[in-house]
Amino acid sequence: MMPKDRKKKIHQADFGVSFLTACKKLLQHSNSAGAHLEIKNVKERCMSMLEEALSQDTCRHPSATDTFESLSKLNPVIILNQISRPMF
Repeated sequence: MMPKDRKKKIHQADFGVSFLTACKKLLQHSNSAGAHLEIKNVKERCMSMLEEALSQDTCRHPSATDTFESLSKLNPVIILNQISRPMF
């Protein structure tokens, strides 16, 4: 999971052009406190969903370091060496 010090604040997050366009249209149509609150709630839900997706991705994928360490065992020089062949 992303460390807390690297997590962006909700006003710094980029939710994309489509989202921002929809927000501007909503505010042009109804620039009220209710519209601002609705946008804030949607942003919070989106941020929560993104944090959960990151958490799930981190849990399901091995770190790159482990992957490259495993790949180093597939080096032909190591595999074909009768004396120092790694156990699989």
